[in-house]
Amino acid sequence: MLRVLALVGLLAASSGCGRNPPAPGSRPNVVLIVLDTTRPDHLSTHGAKRRTTPNLERLAQASTVYRAAHSVAPWTLPAHMSMFTGLYPGEHTANWAAFDQIEGDEPARFGRTPFTFTEGERLLARRLKEAGYTTLAVSSNPWISGDSGFAEGFDWFCDTWEPIADRGSWYAQFPDALKTTPGIDAGRAGRNLLEFKRYFASREVHEPFFAFFNFIDPHFPYRPPTEFQFQFGGDRKVAKQMMPGRIPKLERRLLAGEALIDLPRLSPFYDSELFYVDLVLGELFKWLVESGHDENTMIVVTSDHGEHLGEEGRFSHQLSVEEELLSVPLIVRYPDRRGANTVEDHPLVSNIDAYQTILSAAGAPEREFTRPHHSLDLARMAEFDREFLLAENYFSDVYLNQLRKDVPAFPIESHRVVRRAVYAAESKYLFDGATLRTTPGTNAAVGPARSEAIATWVQRYLQDIRDLDLVRFGPAAEDDGRGDSLKSLGYVGDD
Repeated sequence: MLRVLALVGLLAASSGCGRNPPAPGSRPNVVLIVLDTTRPDHLSTHGAKRRTTPNLERLAQASTVYRAAHSVAPWTLPAHMSMFTGLYPGEHTANWAAFDQIEGDEPARFGRTPFTFTEGERLLARRLKEAGYTTLAVSSNPWISGDSGFAEGFDWFCDTWEPIADRGSWYAQFPDALKTTPGIDAGRAGRNLLEFKRYFASREVHEPFFAFFNFIDPHFPYRPPTEFQFQFGGDRKVAKQMMPGRIPKLERRLLAGEALIDLPRLSPFYDSELFYVDLVLGELFKWLVESGHDENTMIVVTSDHGEHLGEEGRFSHQLSVEEELLSVPLIVRYPDRRGANTVEDHPLVSNIDAYQTILSAAGAPEREFTRPHHSLDLARMAEFDREFLLAENYFSDVYLNQLRKDVPAFPIESHRVVRRAVYAAESKYLFDGATLRTTPGTNAAVGPARSEAIATWVQRYLQDIRDLDLVRFGPAAEDDGRGDSLKSLGYVGDD
């Protein structure tokens, strides 16, 4: 509690109390924070009953909260690539369908085969580096790594998903001045922050800088450091069931519909993960202030996707385009503190807009590419002219076959379809393949002419992306460290 209260004063000072705003035209530092697998209705910034995110609440007082934001994909890889390119998943092609190009039938090859996005000059970090930024990244998700092409353009890219053989010796390397508390430092988010602060302490980092964080902590299994595991209660039997190896292939089996755990009983542990990562965010915000970097720094906080927590028997993500997966938080603290403590409810805002919003704030020169991006500048809502917003989920036959192998009752045929959601100002339209699917309460009140117009727009998009193939796979790696990390997250097999 003392740490949270202290941060209130620090953030209040940094939001303009007694200080001059940054000089007009000065280029800000940019901090992009992706809270993996985070759904906004579980954040206290968005009205959750549990006070899961007090430090984000403080940040919101100096920020604009885009309360109706959506992701363009329901899982990590395509959503991040969209945020880094401004393209939809079907355009950048970094999605499940791409993996069926790799030879072999075992899902484990996903983790062993590196790949790159062929239009690297589009990538956010590359464009910021060309604009004169120092570019830094820390990622605890193995999908967001050098093996997935995301290190392109970064001066420093730290993969914290790799396991630590001797954690005691690793922790002892850090000076006490960089540490917070053993409990906070013990988690994956704490490791991210320690590595980031150590980099700054050991090098002269020139401003302006761009710092990207992926905090994977809210991803299943929900096991924050012991000190915070039961922050909001929770069944100890369920906590034991989430321990590594206790139930083999647990996440994939839950994803495939096997009733191994009463799913609503997972919610307190999910919220405890959010509370823990929020504590780490508080320490990051505190570091920005104390190190003198805060005053002219833009902070963007969002998520790649949400999470099913038992709605209609669903769990995890990847297999649907329901709101539990596509609704995401999006909070922007602008360097001049415009829009402080305001809420924007525009229905077509997306995490893909982080791309242009950051490039505009950084003064990055305009670039022309073969395909224009879809990202818009959130700082210029008066000119926000998006008519439709697209979200997509592609499938992989190899991955679906893995789920059926895990759970023979898994309805594989019903998932062999590309699912899309198109958001318009008046409604959300759902498509299986290219066919409009009307669902009660979603499209029922929309007239046939409008539905036909949306369907025509989707057909044009599908024609436009028909021959795109922008992901290139390299030879399988001998080191299976990334595969082991993806296995622990439930993505690849463990047979």
